[in-house]
Amino acid sequence: MEIKIPTFYSIAIFIVCLFVSISIINDQTGNFIPGYLFILPLAHGAIQCIRRNVENPITLLVKFTYFVRNVITPYLLIDTGYQVPFFSINNQANLITTIILYVLETLLVFAVIYYKTGRGKKKGVREKTSNIRPVFSINNTILYKCSFVFLFILMLLLLMSVPHTDMVTRTIFDEDAFVSFNSDMELLSVGRSRTLLSVYSYLVDTFRIILPAYLLVTISKIVKKPVIAVFLSFMVLMLEFFVITERTMTTLIIIVVLGFLIVNLYPSHRRVVVRMIGAGVFLLFCLILGLKLFLDEEGGDDSIIAYIVQAYFPGVCNMQGVFYLPHDSAKQLLSDVLSMIPFRSTFLPIKLVDSTPRLFVEYNNAGGQILPLIGQSYYHFGYFAPILSMFFIKLALNAFNSSIIKANNYLRYMYYIYLSVFSAMMPCLYHFGVFMQTYFSSILILYFMSVINGNFKMSYKRK
Repeated sequence: MEIKIPTFYSIAIFIVCLFVSISIINDQTGNFIPGYLFILPLAHGAIQCIRRNVENPITLLVKFTYFVRNVITPYLLIDTGYQVPFFSINNQANLITTIILYVLETLLVFAVIYYKTGRGKKKGVREKTSNIRPVFSINNTILYKCSFVFLFILMLLLLMSVPHTDMVTRTIFDEDAFVSFNSDMELLSVGRSRTLLSVYSYLVDTFRIILPAYLLVTISKIVKKPVIAVFLSFMVLMLEFFVITERTMTTLIIIVVLGFLIVNLYPSHRRVVVRMIGAGVFLLFCLILGLKLFLDEEGGDDSIIAYIVQAYFPGVCNMQGVFYLPHDSAKQLLSDVLSMIPFRSTFLPIKLVDSTPRLFVEYNNAGGQILPLIGQSYYHFGYFAPILSMFFIKLALNAFNSSIIKANNYLRYMYYIYLSVFSAMMPCLYHFGVFMQTYFSSILILYFMSVINGNFKMSYKRK
């Protein structure tokens, strides 16, 4: 799936970046420290001009997240005195280090995109994938049907029998679904209840993908009128708001992932579907922002908006909290790795030091804020920190290509797309621990379910 981007868009983005930089420069009020911040949006504007004329949805998604983090978040800090709740820019050396890391990471990530998209053309991958789309069968193997029914019944039994299942999900009608919703599962004592609660959480994460995907494919096969089918498909997407987990942004990510499937199922209505999904996700994000702004009682409106955007796209303010963490990299690295293992507390009860995400929250008293991936990488690897970001972007691009040329059933397609979208958004939204938790709780299970569902012969249609 290729999208031609006119040069005008790069020029427009550069003008916006230049405007933000000038705004920061003109905002000097005697405090010289935030003045260096103008380098970040200006550098982003220059870096994004080096691109190819053809993009794909994943590269655009990556560039959008970096634009928000590098340009929008600094601009929102102007009216807050360059500080948000829990964090403030008050050290010149730390700010300069942050800017160097962010600019270096952006440059290397965009270089990976430039290289990978050009490499695809040389190898002929682009010619193979740009004019075809996979056609999926909704046939399911007996083994898959039995597994689906068994796991679904197990999820319902756990819902009715295990205490504290209300910690796992909320619905859109709950007031705290979008505001300060943090799971307290870690506070439960290690034991059978916590293990069963984790199993229930994994099943919820899995079924919120495979069940809507099956319904979307079924609708495309049964409903003959595309307009009605697209409308019903959007109704299916709305089901996601009845299973909101502690990471609110994950709900929007899953909607985007399911949106890829809808676009693939209705290629003749691709532009309309893309615009509707894009507008819908944007409005939903604005709704979340509005709800948090309305219900949050701390600080002024400008400070709250900057704080909320920083919470979803950890920017330079969040990065300041990394420099004050106690440094014992070897122990922390071991703790970070072991804490990603599913059911570790039950089957591998090793006493560990606090992981870096937990240290970040505790030392900064920053509940609800996320340790940036570049910050976690810098804590362990210093100025080699962008390596992890480059890895995730390469993984995202490879998974997207595999969704077109390797997916042999609709569940395998969803596995590749979910892996691609989540990896693409990782550098600017989450840290490595969140990725591994998501991978083990839903993405990997989705892969196994696609294997159980058989290797149907892949067919293609011309777009």
